[in-house]
Amino acid sequence: MAIRIDVKELHELLHLTPSNQNIMLIGRYGIGKSEIITRYYQTKKMKVIAFFSDR
Repeated sequence: MAIRIDVKELHELLHLTPSNQNIMLIGRYGIGKSEIITRYYQTKKMKVIAFFSDR
């Protein structure tokens, strides 16, 4: 099930989601999905692993 949210809502979702849960963002190439996630988790000293698909 897909949910559309903006960056502010994404930050709220990340804050509420336990760190042992996975987050997957789907969207057009080059809109900053990986950048947003990486910056958020770097502030928490957590590692981010990005998976890319040509789906």
